[in-house]
Amino acid sequence: MAAIEQIYQYTYPSSNNNVAVLIDNIPQTYRHLEIIWSAKAISSGTVAASIRLNNDSSAYGYWGSASRANNGGIYAIGQYGLSRIQGMDGTTMSTTNNGGALKMLIYDYANTTRYTQVGGITNNDQYCSKFMNTWNSNSAVTSIQFTAFSNQTYGEGKIFINGWNDFANA
Repeated sequence: MAAIEQIYQYTYPSSNNNVAVLIDNIPQTYRHLEIIWSAKAISSGTVAASIRLNNDSSAYGYWGSASRANNGGIYAIGQYGLSRIQGMDGTTMSTTNNGGALKMLIYDYANTTRYTQVGGITNNDQYCSKFMNTWNSNSAVTSIQFTAFSNQTYGEGKIFINGWNDFANA
């Protein structure tokens, strides 16, 4: 049986003026990290979300693909040369209705011999997106930054990070 533990929780304040949330000193004692993030924009109609590992915003820092579905159909995009995890721009946080949500898994995040793999799903009231990414680094993930692309803020949101192992005592 896998061992899953919550290792971090952040709640945006109701009078939020945070542009970014940086979670650092992530323990290296788990095999994978699960991220759950939900939020609403508070400063405009929609805000796109961004997640970066170890605060890496370098050009070509990430490679990725995403497929999105909405009432207009399904389409897929694939890119290299990204400065954030691909598919995050699909996590539009709206000021209306339910905002947006994301769930993703960072596989083997403490590994230092190969590039880090990320996969997940996002949704809002208009569409959902599934994404897969490669972080172009073989560094262990020690921090995760959550940011609005246009430096706008979020409200009514939470961030959860869970650490888990494939097998008990692994």
